[in-house]
Amino acid sequence: MQLLILYCIALIIGFLSRRGKSVFRDSLFIVYTISAICGLMLMLVEGGKESIGAGYSYIPLIYLYIIVIIWIVPYRNLGDFHGSRLLDEGDINSIKKISDIVIILFLPFTLLLAYNAIIVFQVADISYYRLEGDYYSYFVGGSFFSAGVYLSMLFFVPQILFFLSYRYHYEGIKRVLLLLCSFSFTFMTLCFAGRDGIAYWIMNSIVLYYYFKDSYDYKARRSVKRVFYIVGGFAFVVFLFITFFRFVVYHGNTDSKGIILPLLTYLGQSVHVFSQTLNLTLDQIRNLESTDKLSYTFGTFVKSLITRYGYLGSIIVSVIQVFVVSFFIKVYNKYRRIWDFFIVFLLFQIPYYGVFYYRQGIQSMELVYLFSFVLFIFLNLFYGKNSRI
Repeated sequence: MQLLILYCIALIIGFLSRRGKSVFRDSLFIVYTISAICGLMLMLVEGGKESIGAGYSYIPLIYLYIIVIIWIVPYRNLGDFHGSRLLDEGDINSIKKISDIVIILFLPFTLLLAYNAIIVFQVADISYYRLEGDYYSYFVGGSFFSAGVYLSMLFFVPQILFFLSYRYHYEGIKRVLLLLCSFSFTFMTLCFAGRDGIAYWIMNSIVLYYYFKDSYDYKARRSVKRVFYIVGGFAFVVFLFITFFRFVVYHGNTDSKGIILPLLTYLGQSVHVFSQTLNLTLDQIRNLESTDKLSYTFGTFVKSLITRYGYLGSIIVSVIQVFVVSFFIKVYNKYRRIWDFFIVFLLFQIPYYGVFYYRQGIQSMELVYLFSFVLFIFLNLFYGKNSRI
């Protein structure tokens, strides 16, 4: 417990000792600190049960802290967005055209994913649905549905454009459609009774609002907040609904802890799973059976790095990403092009979502990210002239 407390304190000190304002860097510190604190609370509530605090060493948290800090470092150079720049007519038209194309591309897939999610919640027993395994028997759309699954992984694109729509004063209908398209990944995960899509949408929304808010006038800022409170609040209710049926009803947790324990587990288990995993040898980690708890519970993205590259390799990969992210942040800071921002935000999602686990390693998301990374670079080279935000 002492090492876990020190881990929490070290993260808090790292956050408080920051210089300058950076929403991206601060957000990373905050989510990892919240996870660590919830992990500490989980130990106090469930100490000695299900391997939480059951004699395992928490020395691996030192390694986790080092890797996390390395991944946070480059985002200190991404200062807050300055909305004082006069908007150029060419930039405005370019961003609006991009938004139109994104809506046309995302909307039909988003509606299909939403329709399938509704079917699942109407027909399936959410308490046992994830254990059935035969998910696709509920879905309609065939290959069109599969294409929607992959496209939904780029949900942050319409989400960014939605927040920018208040800077560019879009028409109301276009704003609504961008908001709807930003839920494509949420609908996709709901098709599998998953909660990640809701968590990621809320997490992204908080970062994007605080990043762009200085470019809004008072009316726009109030409108964005209203949308977030209403839509985000409804999404969180759905999150609690899934949590209740999957982890309270199914497990029969009818005591006073109720839904609190599953929420603490969702937010705080990663520090425990990570520490317990690193008590194994590297070969043992790689040879874990798919049914082993440590293989499918959260363990931060660092657990996946170690599995793939080993301890030294993880440090090398982490240092490389510092140079890659720093380069694209430098380019974005200089030109303020939307394609550069898409690249930075895409890379940011790896450590940001990684507070839970390496999400990009699921459902071929790595390939989608790689393809998008190359596509954004290509579009930037040929169409980035009038795309400043």
